Amino acid sequence: MNSFTKKLINEIVEAATKYRLKNDVEPIQLNGYQTYLKTGDRLTFEQQYFARRKQLNVLALDVLIRKDMESVPLLEEVIFQICNEYSWALPAHIPIEDHSFSYKSKKVIDLFAAETAQTLAEIVELIGDHLSDFIKQRVYEEIDIRVFTPFEEKAWHWERLRNNWSSVIAGSIGLAALSALPVHSERQKRMLKRLEISFDHYLEGFKEDGVCVEGVDYWAYGFGYYCYFAEKYTRLYQDDRYIRDQKIKSIAEFPFYSLIGENRYVPYSDASSHSELPSGLLCYCQQTFDVTIPPVTEATSLYSDSCYRWAPMYRNLIWTTKACRAEVVETSRHYFHDFEWLVIRDLEKGFVFSAKGGANNESHNHNDIGHFIIGDGHDLFLTDLGAGEYTRDYFGEKRYTFLANRALGHSLPLIQGKEQKAGEFQAENVHFQVFNEHISEFSLEMAETYPEVEGLQSFHRKWVVDEQKKSVLLEDALSFKSFDQAIVTENFVSLFKPILLDNRIIWRGNGSELILEFDRNIDTPKIIADVFSDHDGVHTNVYLTQLENKQKNCQYARRYSFKLEELE
Repeated sequence: MNSFTKKLINEIVEAATKYRLKNDVEPIQLNGYQTYLKTGDRLTFEQQYFARRKQLNVLALDVLIRKDMESVPLLEEVIFQICNEYSWALPAHIPIEDHSFSYKSKKVIDLFAAETAQTLAEIVELIGDHLSDFIKQRVYEEIDIRVFTPFEEKAWHWERLRNNWSSVIAGSIGLAALSALPVHSERQKRMLKRLEISFDHYLEGFKEDGVCVEGVDYWAYGFGYYCYFAEKYTRLYQDDRYIRDQKIKSIAEFPFYSLIGENRYVPYSDASSHSELPSGLLCYCQQTFDVTIPPVTEATSLYSDSCYRWAPMYRNLIWTTKACRAEVVETSRHYFHDFEWLVIRDLEKGFVFSAKGGANNESHNHNDIGHFIIGDGHDLFLTDLGAGEYTRDYFGEKRYTFLANRALGHSLPLIQGKEQKAGEFQAENVHFQVFNEHISEFSLEMAETYPEVEGLQSFHRKWVVDEQKKSVLLEDALSFKSFDQAIVTENFVSLFKPILLDNRIIWRGNGSELILEFDRNIDTPKIIADVFSDHDGVHTNVYLTQLENKQKNCQYARRYSFKLEELE
């Protein structure tokens, strides 16, 4: 035990003690499957599914840590029940036929089926001497029936996806093959060779700047499994093919440049407002790719991942060491030139700003070209809502009815009452310029992102950021064919209830307040209170502050000054 892992070890041992006292396997009940079929609700099933995975991991790690048989009887019962599950895949990923799940459900390989195979294979590899031959036999049989053979028998849609699916599933299958099959055996080599397709497609989803457009949580997920596999493959095969590309280093550095506070990262796309990244993964990136990483002071908590995934949890335990030296780097101004993200942080002064260009056809897409955030390192006063609650509709045709995904849930204007749209739209004429050590400018053209607006000829948005003064000047310039088309409503999104005071709008946080100055002779202010369901299903209040232009003109031009000030 080292000081970096002491807390995590204590959490595991304490949780294992509670499980042994209760001496019951966490249940997975019929109701969760039926609820999904009837309503599309995922949480009912998934909470039970992940509770059982947590129990599995805790008991296995307890055996590994204490080298004691005390947890083995219950652990074997948990493993036995997992081997008996209807499917290792989640209901949301099983095909539905005639209002029920496909008869092929047991052989569906999704993220979680692959992760389950990897978990069981590695547990047997690590503590197999403590487990009965029967349990090990059951594990190997089910991995083969549910994952290895189905993978070999057909081509899967996820093999050529350019997002986390290709990496997580390929990484999990690869790790399982490295654990469960004889090293260098023909079957193992054949499977690993085919998995190269998935890893290549996953990396194609990145550009040279290393941005994970799905958000930093998906960086930890997809790139995490890529690295977990790469490390084990490199070690067993003495082949560094998965870690020597320069792009990999840029991807590894992404969290450092997207950091905006303690366990806080730019929350674009389906990211979370707070993200405790796996300490083991960060340490691996630092030591393998020689990159700067966010601060690591101890191993990531057992409770940081609501899905309780084995691969990161185990590596948090064995990879987080004092050799991983990571301290706070308080200032950074970084422009991701390929995906057009600007991220500025000065945590000493208490100022954070980010804006983005990009496209509206990205993985886990939100309609957010030209969106921006402002904060002080603790609070985001203009924010991004990040990931909403995952339901059947969230990934279906109704995706852009959810506030977190649609343009209305971002600091983007309504034009003629219409929003920016999803599709083959992207920012144009994007420029980032640095004037001096304090002042920079970011601008883009985005008229094409509003295809339903009549007569819109151009929409130029520009930010001038003064880090020393903690101020942002927003300039919007729109050109219309006729004056009656110039109906523009600016829209700013916050989780803080705004205060209207004369010609100012104030968002007041815990240590600072953001002040927006406007002209009531030009704009009519309106505050709309709404509620969205976040990724954990928690209903959260959100406030849309809107400024509607009173005077119509073919050349619409507005300048808005935002300034952060400390509370006395």
